[in-house]
Amino acid sequence: FKNRKRKGSFYKEIALVLVESSDAAKLAAKKALSKLSKPVECSICGEFMKNEKGVKLHMSKKHKE
Repeated sequence: FKNRKRKGSFYKEIALVLVESSDAAKLAAKKALSKLSKPVECSICGEFMKNEKGVKLHMSKKHKE
Protein backbone atom coordinates (compact mmCIF):
# COMPACT_ATOMS: atom_id res chain seq x y z
CA PHE A 1 0.00 0.00 0.00
CA LYS A 2 1.38 3.34 -1.01
CA ASN A 3 -0.59 5.48 1.39
CA ARG A 4 -1.90 4.98 4.89
CA LYS A 5 -5.48 5.90 4.06
CA ARG A 6 -5.86 3.04 1.56
CA LYS A 7 -4.16 0.65 3.94
CA GLY A 8 -6.43 1.73 6.81
CA SER A 9 -9.61 1.34 4.77
CA PHE A 10 -8.48 -2.10 3.59
CA TYR A 11 -8.00 -3.37 7.15
CA LYS A 12 -11.19 -1.67 8.32
CA GLU A 13 -13.18 -3.61 5.72
CA ILE A 14 -11.61 -6.89 6.85
CA ALA A 15 -12.26 -6.14 10.53
CA LEU A 16 -15.92 -5.34 9.93
CA VAL A 17 -16.75 -8.60 8.13
CA LEU A 18 -19.59 -10.37 9.92
CA VAL A 19 -18.40 -13.58 11.52
CA GLU A 20 -20.91 -16.35 11.99
CA SER A 21 -20.52 -19.29 14.31
CA SER A 22 -22.43 -22.51 14.49
CA ASP A 23 -25.26 -23.05 16.93
CA ALA A 24 -23.20 -25.78 18.60
CA ALA A 25 -20.34 -23.34 19.23
CA LYS A 26 -22.71 -20.72 20.62
CA LEU A 27 -24.34 -23.28 22.90
CA ALA A 28 -20.98 -24.58 24.15
CA ALA A 29 -19.78 -21.05 24.95
CA LYS A 30 -23.04 -20.16 26.67
CA LYS A 31 -22.97 -23.38 28.70
CA ALA A 32 -19.36 -22.87 29.77
CA LEU A 33 -19.80 -19.24 30.75
CA SER A 34 -23.15 -19.57 32.50
CA LYS A 35 -22.12 -22.35 34.89
CA LEU A 36 -18.59 -21.27 35.67
CA SER A 37 -17.67 -18.09 37.44
CA LYS A 38 -13.92 -18.51 36.84
CA PRO A 39 -13.55 -21.22 34.19
CA VAL A 40 -10.25 -23.01 33.70
CA GLU A 41 -9.35 -24.11 30.17
CA CYS A 42 -7.95 -27.52 29.27
CA SER A 43 -4.55 -26.90 27.70
CA ILE A 44 -5.06 -29.72 25.18
CA CYS A 45 -8.58 -29.31 23.80
CA GLY A 46 -9.66 -25.89 25.08
CA GLU A 47 -12.75 -27.16 26.92
CA PHE A 48 -13.64 -25.15 30.02
CA MET A 49 -13.89 -26.73 33.45
CA LYS A 50 -15.06 -25.43 36.81
CA ASN A 51 -11.62 -25.50 38.43
CA GLU A 52 -8.12 -26.99 38.23
CA LYS A 53 -9.32 -30.25 39.81
CA GLY A 54 -11.92 -30.57 37.06
CA VAL A 55 -9.28 -30.00 34.40
CA LYS A 56 -7.01 -32.67 35.90
CA LEU A 57 -9.89 -35.16 36.03
CA HIS A 58 -10.92 -34.28 32.47
CA MET A 59 -7.36 -34.73 31.22
CA SER A 60 -6.98 -38.10 32.94
CA LYS A 61 -10.19 -39.39 31.34
CA LYS A 62 -10.16 -37.74 27.90
CA HIS A 63 -6.48 -37.26 27.15
CA LYS A 64 -4.81 -40.43 28.36
CA GLU A 65 -1.18 -40.58 27.34
